[in-house]
Amino acid sequence: MSIPPEITAEEVLGIATTLARLTDADVDTSPLARLDEMAEDDAVKVIDDIFGKILSDG
Repeated sequence: MSIPPEITAEEVLGIATTLARLTDADVDTSPLARLDEMAEDDAVKVIDDIFGKILSDG
């Protein structure tokens, strides 16, 4: 899996925060704010982990 270059960390954070609020998931989305500073493999793991928690908790 790769992250399309036109998708920003800010957009991913906004989507995750909105989904967490809509589903009442208790998930810390703050690591998403630093996606631009991570290697792509690490960023994909962070995204997968947080969205997985949102889907399972919410």
